[in-house]
Amino acid sequence: MPTPFTHMAAAQRLLGDSVLPESVRNRLALELPAFLLGSIAADATRLHAPGTREDTHFYRYDEAIHEQPWRRMLERHPVLLQPRDEAQRIFLAGYVAHLGMDEIWTREIMWPLMQGISDVNERRRRALAITLLMTRCDERDYVAIDESSVHALGLAQPRAWLPFLSDADLVTMRDLILCQLRERSQTLDILSRRWGLTPQDFRMTLDDPARFAAEVLSWIPERQLLQVERNMDLCMRARLQDWLAEQALQSSSTALTRN
Repeated sequence: MPTPFTHMAAAQRLLGDSVLPESVRNRLALELPAFLLGSIAADATRLHAPGTREDTHFYRYDEAIHEQPWRRMLERHPVLLQPRDEAQRIFLAGYVAHLGMDEIWTREIMWPLMQGISDVNERRRRALAITLLMTRCDERDYVAIDESSVHALGLAQPRAWLPFLSDADLVTMRDLILCQLRERSQTLDILSRRWGLTPQDFRMTLDDPARFAAEVLSWIPERQLLQVERNMDLCMRARLQDWLAEQALQSSSTALTRN
């Protein structure tokens, strides 16, 4: 799946997305610390927090996605339908965008490559190709994150924003990413270790165009990746707008009930 740095760079792009209404972009900018933390929070269970990936992403790799993951999140945790303040609402906008991005990656990269492949060695080759592609995207996106975003992320102060991740988990996630943005990325170390390989093993493929083409681009051509990334951006924008629109309806309904 896309790494936290890829998610954060994508969230940063949304701030300048001219297709989004200016009023929406202004709301994101006003609560930028919350929005950026929301854009990476779902990956906390992959790095340090207890629980499984499904606990924070609301779908499984081995099951069809019949319902948008963010809607399943709200069904499981209806308390999120009524955020206490704008900061939590925009944090959830970032979270919803993250889930949309991962949904596209799963549908358009993972499943086409991995579904129906039973041979263990073949599955390993394909899964490693996906991880190497994620790593290359991560290195591109890491350097695209600007200093203002780094500063804003450091200001994020969760206040019981999620019922399934504690404030301590969110602060730890914030600080893990901040430390890397201020010093050096640890993505290569983390991902290579998961494969029982070394960072140097990954670098040999990442830095050799012919080898990268044979081991990665033969499975996922550049043109396909570009289209997937366009679709991820479109999905992030659409899910974010759906969430904010639903919140507006919720607020209107509450106001009418009170009157």
